[in-house]
Amino acid sequence: MSEDDEFDHQTDENPAELLAQAREKAAKLLKLLIAEQAQIDRNPPKISAEALEEGRAAMANAIVAAGRTVQAIDAAMDMAADASEPSSGDDAHRWN
Repeated sequence: MSEDDEFDHQTDENPAELLAQAREKAAKLLKLLIAEQAQIDRNPPKISAEALEEGRAAMANAIVAAGRTVQAIDAAMDMAADASEPSSGDDAHRWN
C-alpha cells in the first residue's frame, strides 16, 4: 500500500487520528522552523544585509503560519471532541 493509499484509508476510518497526526507534524515543523531561525541568528549567512533581512522576514512569516496551523488543528480537535460528546435532550431541539 502506498503512502497516499494509507493516508486515504486513515482519513476514512479515523479522522481523530488524522488530526492527531497532522498536529504532530505541524508542531514538528514549527519547532524545526524556530530552531532554524535561532541557528541563523547565531550564525548569519554571509549575504547582503538586505537579503538577510528579507530571509528573516520570510522565516518569521513561516513561523507565524506554522503556529496558526497548529492552533487551527487544536481548534478542530476540540470541535471534534465536543461533537463526539453526548448532548443532553435539552439541546436536541436547537437543530430541528
